[in-house]
This record gives sequence, C-alpha cells and structure tokens, in this order.
Amino acid sequence: MQKKLLFVIFITIFFGTIISNSYCQSWRSDYDFVGKFSENLAKVKLDDKWGFADRTGDLVIPAVYDDVRDFKNGSARIKSINKWGFVDKNGNIIVRAEYDDANDFKEELARVKLNNKYGFINKMGKVIIPINYDSASDFSSGISKVTMKDDEFYIDKSGEIVEIEENNEEEYYEEEEW
Repeated sequence: MQKKLLFVIFITIFFGTIISNSYCQSWRSDYDFVGKFSENLAKVKLDDKWGFADRTGDLVIPAVYDDVRDFKNGSARIKSINKWGFVDKNGNIIVRAEYDDANDFKEELARVKLNNKYGFINKMGKVIIPINYDSASDFSSGISKVTMKDDEFYIDKSGEIVEIEENNEEEYYEEEEW
C-alpha cells in the first residue's frame, strides 16, 4: 500500500512538473526572443520590435520599440527612432526618447548623451546637470568624474565641483565607462 501511494505521489509530481513547465514555457514560442526576467518583466522581441511580457507571457508593454534594456529600479530604457528614453513598469513613458544614449538611473540620476555631450536627468526627465560635458561617469558615492575642454574634475549631484585627493579617488568613486 505504501509503495502504491509513493508511486502515485511520484507520478503526480512528475507529470505535474512536465505539464507545469510546458505551460510556463509554451508562451515563449510566441516571441522571437525572450530575455531574462527583471522586476517580474522580461524583454521580448516580436516582429522585429521590442516590448515586455509578464511571467504568464502576457505582453504588458507593447512591442513597439526598436530596442529595450532590462528593468532596474522601476524603469527600463527604450529606444525609438535612434533615440533613448525610459518607461515605467506599466508602459508609461517617464522620459521621452530624445537622447542619443542613456544609462540606467544610479543614485536617482541617469547619465544621458545628446549631440556628443553628457549630462544627467532625474526620473521625471528633468535635466538636473546640464548636458555640456565631453565625458561623464555614472554617479558613485554622490560624485561623477567629468571632462570639459580637456579639464577633468569631479561634480556632486547638484553639478558643483568637488575636490578629491588623488590617493582617495577609489574610496569615493567607481568608474563605469560606456
């Protein structure tokens, strides 16, 4: 009797797992590409356009973008007509696609590039630090390394120049290049 019960449990678990996995995976064939999940949404490609699907496979952000990046901190980068912007998890545009490049939000600011110059915006799309630097790093520990006309220096999140001793540079800031 105990062997029959164990056999029934085994068969139930075995076939339940197969059915469950095939159900969960079957929607993936509806898309040309499915990325990994980030913040419970996966980027998906459908007919050469990108959007986001939830764990059941439902398209929650329409596949209308030329490119997308994974969700981080409640937003994802989207590319439309060669310009980058951001959407929230409901598909609402939070920053219009108007930048030549954009990086994820770090310390509440995103580094953006426009006409070969760099600056920073907030999650409302407002330019917080003017887009007039020749290069800029993401913020780390409240500072960013920027260059302007061959001068290299550090700024804080208000755009003010910050003095950092060269031997303490690594303590304050981790550089991440594009």
